[in-house]
Amino acid sequence: MLGGTFEKYDIRTKIKIFEKKITDQNFWKNKLSAQKILKEKKFFENIVNDFNFTENELENLEQLLQLATKENDIIVIKDCEKKTDLLLKQIKKKKFELKNLYESPKDVINLQRAGKWAVVQVVKVALGIPIIPGR
Repeated sequence: MLGGTFEKYDIRTKIKIFEKKITDQNFWKNKLSAQKILKEKKFFENIVNDFNFTENELENLEQLLQLATKENDIIVIKDCEKKTDLLLKQIKKKKFELKNLYESPKDVINLQRAGKWAVVQVVKVALGIPIIPGR
């Protein structure tokens, strides 16, 4: 289901590239770059982990649905259908988020920066520090 998305964006290859960079003996010479690489690697690993979890859940639900169908257990069948629908919605949401990230990564970064800036401004107000626009 998400396999096409993984292939399109080649997430597993990106993780391998990050792992190779991390093992380089000069990796920590530029700490900002190293931190950025580690953060990106973790982000992509989380995507893969979410995918693997969802894939396992779908397989488990499929097996449970087969058993419930054989036993004609309507309650379990309906529960499986609800859980499957929920997982499919989560998959679509993640796929949409991933697509947006690749199509316009600057928008995501700008939203993150704006959020951090807003938090800093609230803290300044709480501490009585003057707010200077753009800072």
